[in-house]
Amino acid sequence: MRALNANKQVLRQLLLLFSCILLGNSGLLAQYSCLPLQQPVKIEIESASLSVHFSHLAAQGVTLSYNHAQLDLNRTIRLTKGTYPLREVLLLLLAGDGLEMMEVPGKVILYKPNRKPVALLTLSGFVYSGNTGEVLPGASVYVQDAQLAISTNDYGFYTLQLPPGNHIIRISYIGHLPVIDTIGISRPATRHFKLPGLTQELKVVDVTSDNEPVPKERSLLNTHKTKQAPFPLGEPDPLRMAGLGAGVYSSGGLNVRAGTTDQNLVLLDGAPIYNPYHFTGWLSIFNNDAIKRIDFFKGAFPARYEGRLSSVIDIKTKDGNMEAYHGTANVGFINTSVMLEGPVVKDKISFMGSFRRSWIDGLIRFVCRDCNELTYYLYDANIKLNYRIDSTNRIYLAGYAGSDMLRLGVFSEITIPTLRWGNRSLSFRWNKVINPRLFQNSIVVVSNFKNQWQDKLQSGTKQYNNITDIGVESNFHYSWSNEFSSSAGIKINFTGYRGKAEREDEGLTYPEQYLQAQQLKIYTDNDISISHNIRLKAGLNYTAFIAPGKTYHSFQPRNTLTYRIDKRHELFASYAVMTQFYHQITSSIASLPSEFRAPSTANLPPERSMIFELGFIRRFRQGKFSAQFYGKKFADILMYQPLFDGVVKFGRLCSGTGNSQGLELELDKQWKSLDIQCAYTLGRASMQFDSIYNGRPFRSPNDITHIANLLLSKKLDKQWTLSFSGSFSTGRLVSLPMKTAGAPGQGSTYTVIEPNNHRLSDNYSLNFNAAYMKVYKSGKTGTLQFGINNLFCRPVPFYVDVTLINDKPEINISSPIRLFPYVTYSFSF
Repeated sequence: MRALNANKQVLRQLLLLFSCILLGNSGLLAQYSCLPLQQPVKIEIESASLSVHFSHLAAQGVTLSYNHAQLDLNRTIRLTKGTYPLREVLLLLLAGDGLEMMEVPGKVILYKPNRKPVALLTLSGFVYSGNTGEVLPGASVYVQDAQLAISTNDYGFYTLQLPPGNHIIRISYIGHLPVIDTIGISRPATRHFKLPGLTQELKVVDVTSDNEPVPKERSLLNTHKTKQAPFPLGEPDPLRMAGLGAGVYSSGGLNVRAGTTDQNLVLLDGAPIYNPYHFTGWLSIFNNDAIKRIDFFKGAFPARYEGRLSSVIDIKTKDGNMEAYHGTANVGFINTSVMLEGPVVKDKISFMGSFRRSWIDGLIRFVCRDCNELTYYLYDANIKLNYRIDSTNRIYLAGYAGSDMLRLGVFSEITIPTLRWGNRSLSFRWNKVINPRLFQNSIVVVSNFKNQWQDKLQSGTKQYNNITDIGVESNFHYSWSNEFSSSAGIKINFTGYRGKAEREDEGLTYPEQYLQAQQLKIYTDNDISISHNIRLKAGLNYTAFIAPGKTYHSFQPRNTLTYRIDKRHELFASYAVMTQFYHQITSSIASLPSEFRAPSTANLPPERSMIFELGFIRRFRQGKFSAQFYGKKFADILMYQPLFDGVVKFGRLCSGTGNSQGLELELDKQWKSLDIQCAYTLGRASMQFDSIYNGRPFRSPNDITHIANLLLSKKLDKQWTLSFSGSFSTGRLVSLPMKTAGAPGQGSTYTVIEPNNHRLSDNYSLNFNAAYMKVYKSGKTGTLQFGINNLFCRPVPFYVDVTLINDKPEINISSPIRLFPYVTYSFSF
């Protein structure tokens, strides 16, 4: 068949040449006039409608014959200026229209052939970074001639179904140069791609049309700006980038859409992390140099996630460089860190390790040898091994350990001699390509969190928590076609909770308890392209939670519908149900990890939420704008009943409901040397408990009406970069007691009638950072950064306390240090 087609083409060219001879044409002029597809044409307008492009071709002597009903002549197409053969120009102009070209003397006929259905062939493979050999999750794979776009999965694997023949494929990924290749397939094939990493800023010009598919993922958190952002003390913190987004309030943790900090599911290489922050929440436990990718979901949750109400933060560390040894060392204001990666066996086994520790405790002992009552340190350690067994099998082993220890003589009016907390995790993962359409991912995880709080001197508090998770999960992803793919999985999890709490000054004692819970999760996710413009993600999560004395069953639908108006504009709506079987109970109003954690039981039902989203996205060539409305309903959430006896205390634990609504606006735009990211949230939140405020709704403590964040970065030249960040938020809510008449002869008393009845002053801050980067001849780089935190500010309080002085409520506020300068240095090799 192939030989027959080739013979037909030769005969056609000979017939055209013979016709030209009969017509008396000769030489090069005859060649161009009789074989018009070889004629060179000039492109002088980059962006125009198809009709205008055709007119410019006609002005250069090109005659086209076509059926108007088979073309959208108003469609806008971008071309790059220059001189090209007519065939190449027409291929770009007609991409996706299904038309073919036929040469006849003096003109080109465009027609739609009558084709019989062709059996599709599978093309699959991995996308790697050419610099490190790591797989690239979420890389874009775009077939230009078919106008088809997909993304690689979390482990860099892709699957396509294409007709036999030649196809132009474009592979792209953030931070890498795109690769364009022509692939001819006549049978199922495997093709891997390596993308070269960017070593300097390059302006890449794309030839695209308005019907080119847009990226599918909205969850990726951009951490490339982290290193030069003016975060506290100059510490690059990837979770701080999440705090700059719309719908997120950052105050010693992340409150997402009026949720609490325990309602965020944080995963590190698949293992759950119960407390992802160091002391007061000023720094997360994640070393930015060790992070490969972060997916952040506030809604539209995939069905594979469960266990929290408000957000999912899925963090994956680097796999380790398969090609060469590289590393980074940082000396910060209070921390020092190092990261090293490289091959154990080139292109076969790699490793990545990082370590970070504070050195302020050593400085304190050096300055004051007798200051034994003032000690603080933190550390984080990551290790990862990556073994490529063969082209279809790969295993990963990842581990983390981190801890904080704080000992202070006096903090405000609370004595805290010793406070310790920390996380540990270990995960073993196996990926296997069973066949070109079926991908398997299995994982075993072990995670542990513990905290200890002892205060024997003043309140007699002794409290500790210890949580251990052991889980096994297996997931299968199958590609039915380019328009339909499914994944399904099952997970079994065992959790042990051990805890004890007592407070002698209030006579409260919770004896040591050890509770076990088992959890079975079965889920499916389906990605369906209903048409060229409509896409549906439909998923369902079923979880059975076997608690002491009761088994809970939870069905959680997850659905997202996307309508693409054109290449740059998109509408979407989503609905998700989430269930949380783990509770964090706290009576502290300081940003301290003194919470008490417990699983759901027969008397403590799981918390639930329903989240609705409706949004719009406008994409630019270098950035995007989004606007979305959300509605969120909570059920069976927990709160202590507020009491007052000189200071605010907490009584019986109550269960109730909550609501939150909001409007979120975000803009992310890059120019040649200027980068701007800004977000605004208008929101409100309320709660309702039968035994509080006579069962009437009242404002939630996370009711923050206005939240605005700005990150601005200006590159002055190849060495200097200036960055500014600013934030504004409505003040927090606190509970003030009201004076009420007491019993006869007992005078007046003070009672908290309506919780969260007083709003503190608004908070704002302005931060500055300057970075100077030096590139040495060896290729190594050094970066010196200096900046000022809280240059102009009223920061979010770290601690709020309400007391009664002279029969009047008085609010005591402890805030972070104002006007705090810093200097850091990092060296990459």
